Amino acid sequence: MSLGILLVFYIILVILAGIIQYLLYKSKHKNNNNIFFINMIFAIFLSYVSFTALPSNFTGQKFIAIAWSLIAIFAVIIKLITGKYSMLSKIMLSLSISGGFLQLYFY
Repeated sequence: MSLGILLVFYIILVILAGIIQYLLYKSKHKNNNNIFFINMIFAIFLSYVSFTALPSNFTGQKFIAIAWSLIAIFAVIIKLITGKYSMLSKIMLSLSISGGFLQLYFY
C-alpha cells in the first residue's frame, strides 16, 4: 500500500518537473523571475527529499544532494546579479532538477 503511494508521489513530481521546465524555457518574458524561483524551490525540495531519504552513514551521497540545491541557488544568483547569462542559469536549474531526480530514483 505504501509503495503505491510512493509511486504516485514520484509520478506527481515528474509531471510537476516537466511543467515547470517547460515554463522555464518557453517563457515569453525574458525577465520572468517567478519561474526561476519556482524552479529553485522545486530543486531544493528534490534535494531535501533525496537528503532525508538516505541513511545517516551515506555522507558522500548526502553531500551530493546538498550540491544539487547549491547549483540551483547559484543559478538564480547568476540570473539576478548579471542578467546576461540567463541561458546558463536555465541550464544550471535543469541540471539541478535532473540530478536531484537521478539521485532520488537510483541511490
